[in-house]
Amino acid sequence: MTTTYASLERETEIDLYQEVERLIKKNKRAWQAILAVLGLAGGLVAPVLGATADVVTWFVHSQIVNSYLHVASIVFCGLTMPLLILGAFCLDALKAKTANLPAPSRRT
Repeated sequence: MTTTYASLERETEIDLYQEVERLIKKNKRAWQAILAVLGLAGGLVAPVLGATADVVTWFVHSQIVNSYLHVASIVFCGLTMPLLILGAFCLDALKAKTANLPAPSRRT
């Protein structure tokens, strides 16, 4: 199976990133939009923080600090998938909620 994002984009003529942006801009103050942004951003930042905490343990020689950094690394890496799932769920809920709302007006 050689389906890629680019081939799916050509088939549907919809840019997924623009669709997400449009959904969030339609209702910025909705809890779904806020949690979608936090979930997706957290899902991208959490593994970076986990990897960083793991790398720091290579250079710190304190047993107490290392144990806390190992726990932080495991927690951050473990939170990656739940945060991404939360973001995707909130985007779906936002799409269902904003299906009948008018498009946001452009202010210049």
